[in-house]
Amino acid sequence: MTSVVDRLRDEHVSASEYGVPLGGIVKSSDGKRLGEVNQMRGPYFKVHRGLLASDYWLEVTDVVALVEDEVIVGFEKRAAGDHQVADDIVHDERLDARDDHLLDQDQVREQRERMERELANR
Repeated sequence: MTSVVDRLRDEHVSASEYGVPLGGIVKSSDGKRLGEVNQMRGPYFKVHRGLLASDYWLEVTDVVALVEDEVIVGFEKRAAGDHQVADDIVHDERLDARDDHLLDQDQVREQRERMERELANR
């Protein structure tokens, strides 16, 4: 059985495709507010913590639930530091290159249908 995490990695799902809402409230598994989503890049989303605290990036694989405008992550607030993604990973040029070569769901379906037609005509 494929886990949600494996599916997300295999399909290279971006934060927006996964349903992470821009401006959504990020909460930990113990119900504590971590901040708000203020930016997304590939499979990562940035948690804005306010004026006096540093913002940080999380990966969409940390998300365990999306409830209306809330993003629930699978760790307690005290463990947030262990899940932060470094800026150099989020801004890696290979992420941009990978996104350029991925097919969206419509393109995948069209490609599959074309291949099936070609096989049927043999």
